[in-house]
Amino acid sequence: MRFDRRASRSARVVAGIAVVVGAVAWHAVEVPRRQDVPPGHRQEVNLEGDLDLHFDPWTLNPVVPPRSLRFEMDQVASTEPGPDHSIAVDVRQTSQASAAVNTESVNRYIIDPRTRQNLDSDEAWAYDPAIVVDRAPAYSLSLPAGFDPDRTYPWFESTTDGIYDLEPTGRRSEIGGLELVTFGAEFEGAASRAYLMNLATFGLPEDLTPDEVYRMSPQPVDRVAVSSLRAALPDLPADLRSAIEPTLDVPIPVSYRVSGDLVFDFEPRSGALVNVRSVTHLLVARVDLSGLEAVAAALRSWGDPAGSRLAAQLGPLDEMTELPVFTYHLTQTEASAASVARQVQGDLRTLGLVGTWLPLAVGLAGIALVATAAIRRRGPGPDDARSEDGGVLGGEEGSGFAHEEAAASRADDSQPVAAASRQSSRGESDQSFSSL
Repeated sequence: MRFDRRASRSARVVAGIAVVVGAVAWHAVEVPRRQDVPPGHRQEVNLEGDLDLHFDPWTLNPVVPPRSLRFEMDQVASTEPGPDHSIAVDVRQTSQASAAVNTESVNRYIIDPRTRQNLDSDEAWAYDPAIVVDRAPAYSLSLPAGFDPDRTYPWFESTTDGIYDLEPTGRRSEIGGLELVTFGAEFEGAASRAYLMNLATFGLPEDLTPDEVYRMSPQPVDRVAVSSLRAALPDLPADLRSAIEPTLDVPIPVSYRVSGDLVFDFEPRSGALVNVRSVTHLLVARVDLSGLEAVAAALRSWGDPAGSRLAAQLGPLDEMTELPVFTYHLTQTEASAASVARQVQGDLRTLGLVGTWLPLAVGLAGIALVATAAIRRRGPGPDDARSEDGGVLGGEEGSGFAHEEAAASRADDSQPVAAASRQSSRGESDQSFSSL
């Protein structure tokens, strides 16, 4: 029986230790897993603000002052399993400023579910699956869980296909009970191919004639300078005319550049982007006016006052190389930010319950098992020594029943002695009566 009790105590100790180890292992594995970006996740973000048009894309006439339109942008992100244990994130974006300015696009990101960083994958694309984009190793949708609020992180900007420094601003805020950390970035670069394809409905020209450049320019230039020069061609020397005339009819290629800034609020424990505090974009058309500059130089070298006058009429060409197209400023709506905050809070509560409180409760139960076994192993106090050493509850011989048998045996042995004693006494009594 004593062996059985020792085995029971040992089993409780082993079970308790196993429970504690299991709880620690659960916490170590489940918390990181719960922080991974899961498949089947969906999040909607609503932005609103203003879009200022600097020229009419359909007439190519400048708009002075810029025409301001209410601008709305909706983004819906959904996740699904990606290649090689990654997560694919599809972001569908709809933008609308008027009935004429209405765009829709889809970008696919392939990210590491643990670090949230973009991965270099042929399945990561922008606007069209044929436009593969390498966004690695930057972040695009969130920061890593438990990020350092004082560190700078690489951030991918899709309008330029560039990676820029996302830096902490030192600002803290709160939305829906969540403490948020603000980061910001400035960017500038050539407009990406996907971005320009997305603006196809906007009517951006790929090239401009010299006349159109003058018509679009925001500078106070002579809008008909090129037409006037063309009309004066017959009065120019033949060699000068032959050098100038072809340039006036050659289309000028247009390139586009984007610049702006981003300001985001992140939740540190989850790394989630909760609030888009500010997004500002400026789209500029750039034209190469080196051909017109050569025309102006040739007119000035002619040596005739008429040539100098025509060259001056072309205006400050170096100030006409950039033509602003539009500027927009967006912020996330309060309702949208509150909705995202509730979603993040729910994820954090689940993480705390499953990843912390549940293994903590199980671990405490395991500790209780070990402690109970240890207390029983120490044994009872001095007052209970008889029970342990051979009382009615048992002793070193292993059982109380053995003591009962010994006591019964002693009782049986004493019975003949008692009978003989009683018989002797009766005999003595008989002798006394006889003597009388």
